[in-house]
Amino acid sequence: MKVHVDCLKCISEISAHAVAASGVTGRPLDQILAEIASGVTCHDDVRTTPEVFLQILSSLTDEIGDPDPFREWKAEQNRVALGLYPWLRELVAEADVPLNRAVLLAAIGNSLDLLGAARDLGAEQVVRERLDRPLPVEAYAEFADKLSRCRRLVFFGDNCGEVVFDRLLLETIRQDHSPDIVYVVRSVPALNDVTLEEARSVGMEAVARLVENGIIGPLPGTVLPRCSETVQALAAEADLIISKGAGNFYTLDEYRPPTDVVYLLMTKCQLHANHFGTQLLDPILHIQKKAEDGGGSRPAW
Repeated sequence: MKVHVDCLKCISEISAHAVAASGVTGRPLDQILAEIASGVTCHDDVRTTPEVFLQILSSLTDEIGDPDPFREWKAEQNRVALGLYPWLRELVAEADVPLNRAVLLAAIGNSLDLLGAARDLGAEQVVRERLDRPLPVEAYAEFADKLSRCRRLVFFGDNCGEVVFDRLLLETIRQDHSPDIVYVVRSVPALNDVTLEEARSVGMEAVARLVENGIIGPLPGTVLPRCSETVQALAAEADLIISKGAGNFYTLDEYRPPTDVVYLLMTKCQLHANHFGTQLLDPILHIQKKAEDGGGSRPAW
């Protein structure tokens, strides 16, 4: 999905959080943001919101000399999510259809982002409030069918904290299926996205093979042409791809792999609602057909 004017507000807000988290002192916040914004360009090589963030975050981390200004926030997100993990497992175990509940929880886990309600309400409260919003019936049935025939599953991870919910989903999948599962993380810290170190810290290595995406620079998404040859091959050879979060959706929708992609995230803005036909705060489970089959139509943003 190409950058839309509605994205500018979030880009500005998240950039301000990034500057604040970096601990930059000695210069006004608006001056720093103005200098970063002046260097942002949109052209054929910068088509999506995560690619705009690549430019912003590269400028910021160069200035402060710290490639990972969100490390403490990421550690806190994982700590909170791990604290919920025993309760989340109970929610899955007591469900009539454990896989459906695990998929829903994984979508809800996408709320644990920099600007999400979990910052104000608390992660447990967010989960409780959103459990009664069901997954789309037809999309879930198609996903379950594809999963039953899947031999290689490639899962593109998103945020810290959320990664614990992803682990629970993969554990639930493994109860009835035995695909080769690859969990792809960022090679370079990008906002609060999960890297190899953080995925290992929550036990993801026990349920999936961990692979870095190979992208150079703090890009909070998955631009396949920028990924390593290994990741590009994994995406091409997968029977199914699960894409978590908005950043991965924006980029995989624009740079489509030759594999069916399951987008799993929360409806956080009207742009998402319009694209997926959902309401704000609804879970999104959407299957995009592989590129060689024509895929879904792209909106003319």
